[in-house]
Amino acid sequence: MNTTSPFSENSNQAHCLYLVRHSAKLLMFCLLGQLPFAIWLAPYVSGLALLNLALHTIALLLVLLLCNRGKLLQARICLNLSFGSYILIAVSIWGGELFVQHFLLLGVVTCAMLYSSREIRQQITLSISFATGFVLVEAYMCWPLNNWHQIVRFCNALTLAAGATILSGSIIHNTQRRWHYLKMVNQQSRELLTKIIPSHPARPGQLWQPGETQRIDFATVLFADFVGYTSLSDYFDDDQIVEMLDALYREFDSLATQLGIEKIKTNGDEYMAVASKHTIHVQHHSHPATQMCRFALRMQQSFNAFCLTFTLPCQLRIGIASGSVTAGIIGKHKPSYDIWGKTVNLAARLEQSSGPGNIRCCARTHAAVLRDKAAAHMTFVCVESGKNAAIFECRANASYTVQQT
Repeated sequence: MNTTSPFSENSNQAHCLYLVRHSAKLLMFCLLGQLPFAIWLAPYVSGLALLNLALHTIALLLVLLLCNRGKLLQARICLNLSFGSYILIAVSIWGGELFVQHFLLLGVVTCAMLYSSREIRQQITLSISFATGFVLVEAYMCWPLNNWHQIVRFCNALTLAAGATILSGSIIHNTQRRWHYLKMVNQQSRELLTKIIPSHPARPGQLWQPGETQRIDFATVLFADFVGYTSLSDYFDDDQIVEMLDALYREFDSLATQLGIEKIKTNGDEYMAVASKHTIHVQHHSHPATQMCRFALRMQQSFNAFCLTFTLPCQLRIGIASGSVTAGIIGKHKPSYDIWGKTVNLAARLEQSSGPGNIRCCARTHAAVLRDKAAAHMTFVCVESGKNAAIFECRANASYTVQQT
């Protein structure tokens, strides 16, 4: 999922290049369509008509070349000059009685389409320029205004120019308003999407694609759940329990954001998170395992304060394991980011075997934290030792407080 905004500068430029390119192709098609008539009328007019067609066809080819090279500014200038000069030269060749100058009004209305919504000044300037050119041509054709036919024609020209300019302004205004609305909706959608799916570690600014997975060599996984959660139904209604869970999970989410921890999901009273080098912010200067243990201690403190406030008969137990995991999104409907692997299973088992109010971690997590100088406020106690592995409990030093983290 690409989170590059369609309202970014690059997207706007690409869209404008697309419009300029196709406008040039359309004008070239119109010019080539006039070629048979210019050849047929060549005995009656000078060869300037054919020359006008040839020169402006070459100019439009230049516009296409500039578009292919990504030179939007030069392409637009060349396109606008080609359109305006062709009309004016055609008027001088064929005369104003064929009303060729009225095509300038088409430029008044459509020129706004060649600019992005941020370029309002350029849109207005170009619209007024084409309208002014049309009025000047009509004034030249009607001058001197010595009979009522010429006066009416000139007044009609002023009315048409004013109407086309107002119409162009209305298009620009409505486009601006619609653009701002769509930009707001797009921003809200992107913010919601980035809250659900994290950024891909290998592609900054882009989200995970559905069905895409990737192995992460080292990550620290946390599972936490409430001991005594089922007994809450004896004291509170379902709605009250959900409200308390929401408030508590919001607090956990805030702590996770501060410490660079990636929340994975919640399942009833269970909270799952992961930390890796891709999630830890540079300013923390800590190993992912250290940050996860710090997050666990902060969770305990917040949970204990929460239970004290609402007099809840609950305690928090946490399991932490470190190792390789596979992360990504699988499934077709309601896709969500998740992680899998032996490390995840180990963290879940540690959480299940942990006592109320305790934080259990594996030997690999313990070893990683011990190598980190930022973990001086933590103490580890070996609670189980075996031939292949050991289990430790993470505890805060007596001087450890929330403010110190």
